[in-house]
Amino acid sequence: MFYDDLNTVKFSGVYSISNIFKNVFPGEDLRERVTVLQTENESLRAEIIGFKINHEGEVKVYSSYPFNNKKDVSISGGLNLGFKKGDAVTVNSKILVGQISEVLSNSSIVKTVYDPDWEIAVRIGEKEIDGLLKGGLSPVIDFIKSDAEVVAGDIILTASPDLPYGLEIGKIKSVKDNPGSPFKTAEIEFAISLNSLRDVSVYR
Repeated sequence: MFYDDLNTVKFSGVYSISNIFKNVFPGEDLRERVTVLQTENESLRAEIIGFKINHEGEVKVYSSYPFNNKKDVSISGGLNLGFKKGDAVTVNSKILVGQISEVLSNSSIVKTVYDPDWEIAVRIGEKEIDGLLKGGLSPVIDFIKSDAEVVAGDIILTASPDLPYGLEIGKIKSVKDNPGSPFKTAEIEFAISLNSLRDVSVYR
């Protein structure tokens, strides 16, 4: 008799709990509902992680208005984000801005392609013609072989071992032959304007 009463209580308890879940999730199977919630939770978690990656990958460029010297920029990340001297600074990880020249606790100084002392090996156009980029306000590419097919509009990409290969720098504006020389020179136009920079990514 005692066991019968106990079983009645047990089954009554199970029945009551079952009714509670039915009231919370009317017309739905509990296991299916849990599976749906788990899926939604994982999806939300992935979105949050993606948000962090996308936003932590970029840092802000400090304003030096109206005193921009067209050579260096300061960015809002330094030792705190693991940046180091020589890291490439880009726009969207595609277009070269320059390289970090000094790292501070929470900021860094970037030597940009507009620095007249900037010199790196580059390749030009689909045929990947070699040349030496000299930066500054009037940038040029020297040491282009005189018989190389280089024309206005050709894209210029990084080819220096100090930088990630294939970052865009700009495009050819005009080509100048040098009679009697085995090389010719090209004037170029950079792909970035320092005055318009707001966000950059550090390529490590």
